[in-house]
Amino acid sequence: MAIAALGFTAFETTVVATSVAATAASATLSEEASSRQAKAATQAADYNAAVDAANAKQTALNANANIEKQRQDDATYQSDQRAALAASGVLSDTGSPMVVQATTAGRQEQDIQQYWTSVQEKESNLYAAGEEGIYEGAEQADIYHLQGAAEIFSGIGSIAGTGAKAYNVSQGG
Repeated sequence: MAIAALGFTAFETTVVATSVAATAASATLSEEASSRQAKAATQAADYNAAVDAANAKQTALNANANIEKQRQDDATYQSDQRAALAASGVLSDTGSPMVVQATTAGRQEQDIQQYWTSVQEKESNLYAAGEEGIYEGAEQADIYHLQGAAEIFSGIGSIAGTGAKAYNVSQGG
């Protein structure tokens, strides 16, 4: 044995070999843990992005249903308005009554368009949050991978240090 050739006893050789093996195992386990953390960070980001996308789609579906209902309600209101004008003996297709009806219809549609714009903004924000989450998850995964690589290099350094100490001891230092 090389270490025994340096004047180490069997016990000292065993201690050095055990230290080297433990350091290598520790570095390997640390790297594996970092790799698992990276995978978990990526999976969590992907899941959260999928939830954000599903919420965005549901927001749009809900908005479309709400708009359809609002348009039906508006049509009923406009019909009631025409009927009320007709019952009072006013012709609704000319002059001021027509302006009132047009204004009412315009305001109702404007409300719908403002609602739709706010929904689209919310939907866009949800999609953007999902994309940002994926980016952040990838960044976190990179950090975990770098930590794992650092643990390997740290382990290599510790093994080298153990070897250097063993050599110094064998030289009487």
